[in-house]
Amino acid sequence: MFGHESPHRIGRLKKALRIFSAATILLLLLASTPPVFAQLKISPNSRFLVQPDGSPFFWIGDTFWNWEKFSDAQLDLYVDTRKKQGFTIIQTRAGGPKIANWGEPDWVKLDNWISKITGRGMYAAVGAGWIYNPWNYGQNSIRDKTAMYDLGYKLGHRYRDNDKIIWLSANESLWIGPGGNPDLIKAMNDGIRAGDTGHKLLTVHPLAGGYLSHFPVIRNDVDFLAWQTGRYLAPDSLPDERFTGSPGDFTVWDAIGSDYRDYTKPVIDLEAWYEVSPNELDVEQGGETVYCEARHIRRRAWFTVFAGAFGHTYGAYGLAYSMPHMPVALSFDELLNLPGGVQMGHLRTLISSPARPFLKLVPDQSLITSGQGTANDYDNHKQAARASDGTYAYIYTANGSEFSVDLAALARPGNEIQAEWFNPRDASATLTGLNNPYSRAAAQSFNPPGSAGDDNDWVLVLTAADGNADPDRSGGN
Repeated sequence: MFGHESPHRIGRLKKALRIFSAATILLLLLASTPPVFAQLKISPNSRFLVQPDGSPFFWIGDTFWNWEKFSDAQLDLYVDTRKKQGFTIIQTRAGGPKIANWGEPDWVKLDNWISKITGRGMYAAVGAGWIYNPWNYGQNSIRDKTAMYDLGYKLGHRYRDNDKIIWLSANESLWIGPGGNPDLIKAMNDGIRAGDTGHKLLTVHPLAGGYLSHFPVIRNDVDFLAWQTGRYLAPDSLPDERFTGSPGDFTVWDAIGSDYRDYTKPVIDLEAWYEVSPNELDVEQGGETVYCEARHIRRRAWFTVFAGAFGHTYGAYGLAYSMPHMPVALSFDELLNLPGGVQMGHLRTLISSPARPFLKLVPDQSLITSGQGTANDYDNHKQAARASDGTYAYIYTANGSEFSVDLAALARPGNEIQAEWFNPRDASATLTGLNNPYSRAAAQSFNPPGSAGDDNDWVLVLTAADGNADPDRSGGN
């Protein structure tokens, strides 16, 4: 982990930055693809986001809330870099309660910022700001339905003709916290939709440790569900005790998986642990201080996508909130090229493969027959997903320890299975230790390359050789 007092750790991080910045080359093909701009919609099976032509949209998001604190040149560098790294959406916000009194110059600043995002071929996920949150606006918070509706209408109407936006409604509002009033958030949602003609996707940015499905009026209103797992290590933090009365015992895969299981709507973690940030909220509960490294970023992303999320959101401490109190002194350019941020693009590289259609992906932990860690063991967890028709499967292992897979879940009797290892650290692939092809056996053991350990995560990619579907396992969710 990174320590305040350890200069050699700063050197280790900067060396890693030099190595991983080269990995962005792997994403140039994706980054140079002409943008397809049309309003996103929900897939027919209500699990994914898709383009109007039905092709999948994979959400690789980044949080950049306090955009006003950066120079115009920094904003240009930021969006250019994120585009090259494979990000597809930038999460940002307007001015909160101040919108009610904004003049045209204020709106023009936001217009220009959004145009920088969308002009690079990415979508902008826009929230109104921290409408009722004492840490941001205190007594200036908006507290009645009419004002919430009016603010939402003003924001929606401003961007009614911009199909490159997804709405995050109110950011981290206590109106969707314990003892809150979710009807006020519903009023803002109604205002946004009325202002922009209601054709854009809309959700709400939850409180830290919070989740939208807790509130029926919000759960039924939004187009997709969301969590903010935040700066939590879990498993003793999710959901936040403010929601449940005592600390929850959800892991991040439990959080996403519970919504996937209980509701037929897309779900995502909209704000996870920030790279190089401390686990502040766990420390408040008496835990050890741990700083977020690239391995933590990768785990959160792969765990949640294979648990049923339609994408994932990254964040770099010092960029998202322009916070100065980081464990090491890093420049703006270094923060833009942290290893975990670069490696988010590798997730998109695998998921976007046309050989394995993303819209068929369903969670399936039953594929793992042995080698799984204990219930809440982040260091030794494996997360599995497969095509609904059995034509392919993915198994992510956090530490590269040996495990066994039920190959009978794939393809038809008699089909052969091809296996390869995908490296989520550099997007390379290898056949090391594999004996292709594999028969459709009850269970087969797989031992990832390298020695099991914290930074030796791998994805096992299994593909039915002829691509034939098993009708007994097809259909999707």
